[in-house]
Amino acid sequence: MLILSSLLVYLLISDSATAKTPRTPAERRGATSLKDKYRREACPDYKDYAARRHPPFTTGQYQVPYQRPAPECRLFKSDAVEKKIQEITSKMVDVDLARMFENCFPNTLDTTVRWHLDSDDPQQVQSFIVTGDINAQWLRDSTNQLTQYQSLAKDDPALKTLLLGAINTQADYVLESPYCNAFQPPLASGLEPTSNGQSDVVHPVYEPGVVFECKYEIDSLASFLSLGNQYYAATKDSSFITPKFLQAVQTVLDVVEEQSVGTFGPGGEPNDMTYTFQRQTNAGTETLNLNGIGNPLASNTSLVRSAFRPSDDACILQFFIPGNAFMSVELGRTAELLSATGKSPVLAATLKAKSAAIRAAVMKYGVTTHPVFGNVFAYEVDGYGSHIMMDDANLPSLLALPLVGFVDRADDTYQNTRRMVLSRYGNPYFLVGQEFAGIGGPHIGIENAWPLSLLVQAMTSDDDDEIVTAVEAVLKANAREGLIHESVNVARVTDYTRPWFAWANSVFAQTILDIAERKPKLIFGEGARLRGRVVEMCCSAQCSVLTHDRRPLARACRDQIRSFSAMGIRADIAIGVRATTAIEMSRFIPTPWTLGCIYGASAVALGAFGAHGLKARVTDPKSIKNWETAAHYQLLHSLALLLSSHNPLAAGFFTAGMTMFSGSIYAMVLAGPERVKEHGWGKVLGPVTPLGGFDRGVVEVVHCSS
Repeated sequence: MLILSSLLVYLLISDSATAKTPRTPAERRGATSLKDKYRREACPDYKDYAARRHPPFTTGQYQVPYQRPAPECRLFKSDAVEKKIQEITSKMVDVDLARMFENCFPNTLDTTVRWHLDSDDPQQVQSFIVTGDINAQWLRDSTNQLTQYQSLAKDDPALKTLLLGAINTQADYVLESPYCNAFQPPLASGLEPTSNGQSDVVHPVYEPGVVFECKYEIDSLASFLSLGNQYYAATKDSSFITPKFLQAVQTVLDVVEEQSVGTFGPGGEPNDMTYTFQRQTNAGTETLNLNGIGNPLASNTSLVRSAFRPSDDACILQFFIPGNAFMSVELGRTAELLSATGKSPVLAATLKAKSAAIRAAVMKYGVTTHPVFGNVFAYEVDGYGSHIMMDDANLPSLLALPLVGFVDRADDTYQNTRRMVLSRYGNPYFLVGQEFAGIGGPHIGIENAWPLSLLVQAMTSDDDDEIVTAVEAVLKANAREGLIHESVNVARVTDYTRPWFAWANSVFAQTILDIAERKPKLIFGEGARLRGRVVEMCCSAQCSVLTHDRRPLARACRDQIRSFSAMGIRADIAIGVRATTAIEMSRFIPTPWTLGCIYGASAVALGAFGAHGLKARVTDPKSIKNWETAAHYQLLHSLALLLSSHNPLAAGFFTAGMTMFSGSIYAMVLAGPERVKEHGWGKVLGPVTPLGGFDRGVVEVVHCSS
């Protein structure tokens, strides 16, 4: 099997290296199909790969792993993206933060472009972008995953084609099932569809071979519009505005009109609702009440219904305000796009009018007076006067209103809303624990906040302290795995959901790019606030390992001395020493987990020796009993060491305590009472035993308090 895997990787590399250019579209498709076949057979499943740490690790405080797949296993490659990674990381002071950007920025290209059909005809290009560990494409997720690449597309033909393909594929999905949110691989891809394991009853009906899930979410349709609007704004390329694209835009407008209807007609009779959804479930957030239509909505508001939130949880009141704000913005941008390109002026005028109507409705029905925070945006309303006061981490959110372009950061109503949703007293899903704090939502539960929310908090803030605090919190909670999790337990961040969630990785990359543009001094230069802490430096000529940005050793040495000085550490301890990096040192220093295993195994061996072999050397029953006690305590505290491996301080105390307590007893038993008394060893070893016991007591306090 190993030989076969090696052969497959060789064939994959050889195919890449010997490719003749230029090729015809048919040749490119054939080569891509062959490479994909080899890749699927030879490369590891990234869902498993992402859950493990991979070297080389950074020399920073968190020793962040390198989580990019091998070059031969990356699904899509872009020269512009690689240049941007080098450009940003070479200027960043914090090596841990730089590595996180290096992992996250290309993650969508590296791991989620499951299928891309190249063509010389822009109308035939296709791209299937999965969300990460689920083999399906969400309209919202894929748009957000591609956002950070839009500005690079103008200078990278491959990236430009990928984005065109994404627009075309989303247009196909919208035309096929405009009320659905997540889709199967296109038939032409040859990829097998995936079942979501549900038996949903949905109207309008859909084809399971095309649709993965059919939860109607207004932000999904707005995301389709946003993808095209972002692409045109970055490239000024209008080749995607085809009859198919215009038909898809018209379909979005038709859904908006259909979902602007209230629950009751003019005479009070129930309207025949176009969209209904029912699922057999024990979770109230996974289905709609009232036979699949949801709670009643007022008529003639100009707001647009959304059955589900961007978290895929059911709306309580289906006039979802962040979604309506997002739709208003993207309808307006699409109108400007069509006007600028001279395409379909009638449709452009209709889109512009609908955008203005929704905006006015959001301001009329979506703004309410909070008794503490004043005028704020509500999360959901029904048009009758009821409001849901909360925010969810998923985008669009109330916190993200400036990012979608609905309001300015300085807007008074938004600032009041921001204070509300970032407070435990204003937002029931603002969760605070011992190790993390942020906005969560009902999708995971009331113990888990989403790092996504802190990234949005950073991008919507002008306050340096707030930005630094938010980014540092995300780094600390996610650095061990080197990628951004869906959510983390606020009490212990080692308890998280989804090691591979490409949307969150993209938002992290977008946050770093936003800081680089708006607040470059926070991450670049000697005065950078986000600078991290280096575990061990090296300035020796014998040190062959350079810093992450590959600068010459002399300059790296000078910068490292400055870093030491900034941290209040004497620089001379790093000079003239035969230095090794922290990673090199870690090869020789066992981890707490390894020590726990070693001590545990040796405790079993020593216990067995005490029960059998020791009696041939020691006849004193008291000494044999002491040996058994030492082995027993060593075994118990080896287990404690394993459980405390995440806490270096506690692990160190456990190791020292075990060694002193049990080790001193072993030594005195083997030496025998006569020799101990004869040589005066009792004066040395005697006090060590109770000191080891005291050390263990200290560590239990340290471990519990941490």
